[in-house]
Amino acid sequence: MITNTIKYIQWMSPEDMHVATIEWESELQFIEDEHYFFEELMLLFTLQLLKNEDFSVSRDLAELLSNLKKENSELKKEVIKHKNKLEILVDGVDEFEKEKEYKIHHKELAFQLKEHFKNHKNYKKQLFKTVKPFLDKKSLNP
Repeated sequence: MITNTIKYIQWMSPEDMHVATIEWESELQFIEDEHYFFEELMLLFTLQLLKNEDFSVSRDLAELLSNLKKENSELKKEVIKHKNKLEILVDGVDEFEKEKEYKIHHKELAFQLKEHFKNHKNYKKQLFKTVKPFLDKKSLNP
């Protein structure tokens, strides 16, 4: 699988790489927006979380969210910087070493983002599993 991914990235056109970085940037922005929602959700149910759950669960969720937010912000900056360097591939100047470095960096970013997106999805599952009982009670008792 990794070999296929490496070969795929080596054969990606500059246009495909540009589209990929735009999609990454968009996804990272969406995750950033979701993080604000998660913070509000946790604030909404703070009392219930503190009363009904082990305090460490709430603390761990808050700490994990903080780490994910930081990682998301760093990756977003890296993706924007990477997108802005795309001209290396399309400027008409043959700089094979720089072009190779760009493609290697693109591949590394792809792997980092795949892992980040997976971690974010796992966090969402964990958070909703934790607050779901409170959501059900809130809908029954307006």
